[in-house]
Amino acid sequence: MANQTLSRLVRTMQDFFRIGTIRIKDSAGTVQLRNGGDTAYADTAVNKIRLQGNNATNAVVLTSPNGLGANVTFTWPSAVGSSNQVLADVGGDGTLGFINVSGNANLIQQESFTEATTSPLTIFTPPANARLLRIIIDLQVAAAAGNPTVSVGTAASPALYMTTAESDVKTVATYQVEEPIELGGSPDAIVLTIVPDSQTFSGIVYVEYVNPA
Repeated sequence: MANQTLSRLVRTMQDFFRIGTIRIKDSAGTVQLRNGGDTAYADTAVNKIRLQGNNATNAVVLTSPNGLGANVTFTWPSAVGSSNQVLADVGGDGTLGFINVSGNANLIQQESFTEATTSPLTIFTPPANARLLRIIIDLQVAAAAGNPTVSVGTAASPALYMTTAESDVKTVATYQVEEPIELGGSPDAIVLTIVPDSQTFSGIVYVEYVNPA
């Protein structure tokens, strides 16, 4: 398309025009901002996005806050959530996802493990100020010999919540530790540390906790 002044674009039949490095394109009746080569969508550098309602009177406005010290990026989920879920930063890095709303309800995180599971196994990272209620090791296949062990804690303190002495990997049983613990404002990830000692075994680790109200 040859260079045009804006006045010459009135009633144009062209499907795009370009301003600098941005191409404004008609794609089947939808306006798209594309890069100059028409190979990808171009970033739009604005501090406000206005989404007009059908009545052309009211709108949803997304505005960037004043005084930003750095770029803030939010990555939207790839699918819609379920009824009554909320949008939250699930990755701690601006990655958004839909989660269930809970407050003061007992919740359980679980992970299966075997002697071959990479250790430490991250079970989950609790929300800020959560209260840890119970650790359960459900050993389903016992080791035949040796001195294999499992413990639950953090990377810095692997037996913080459940020591190796509080379960017996050579006996099929359910082992449980109950000791309510306030985890503070920035809890570390809770991990399962496995020492296989050349044995074969398997089980499930459960962590029960409660979210702050």
